[in-house]
Amino acid sequence: MIQYVESLAQPEAEPQVQIQAVEQPIQPEAGPSQRRAPKNQRYSHVQIKALESFLAVHPTPTYEQKFLLSQQIGLTMKKINKWILRHKAPVIQSDEQLIAELISRNEELLKEIEELKMQNRILINALQAGNCPQCGGPVPPPGVQQQPRVDVNPPQPEFFEVSSDDSVDQELL
Repeated sequence: MIQYVESLAQPEAEPQVQIQAVEQPIQPEAGPSQRRAPKNQRYSHVQIKALESFLAVHPTPTYEQKFLLSQQIGLTMKKINKWILRHKAPVIQSDEQLIAELISRNEELLKEIEELKMQNRILINALQAGNCPQCGGPVPPPGVQQQPRVDVNPPQPEFFEVSSDDSVDQELL
């Protein structure tokens, strides 16, 4: 029991922890705006232009197209696929806007077609009822030929006054 009390009186030795040297100093975590990819992992200006033009021409490229592009601009297929996935969203959004415009135009055209169908029905009903849709008069039966309308007062020829100066065109007379 004495040994037990003595062991309580003496503090235990702390275990030795070995700390390994760090090659790079530990820096606080950078925010998303401060993080940058290492220089060797960034795309060059020429590669970005080539990728943008490629995506504009081929919105959904095939494996062969991506492979040819990777050989031309010197990127791996993995980097090309990542770039396409990141930058395809604006293309999809512009396609969605175009689709929305086409849908609205289609709805306008459908309304216009319905209006024309209604006008057509009105004209057909008026003809079947025996009324002319333009003047409201009676329509002759289909077997009878219409005679040309004779005007009671024929048009009067117009007379031009000839003045003393030669400005009047002789062709009008």
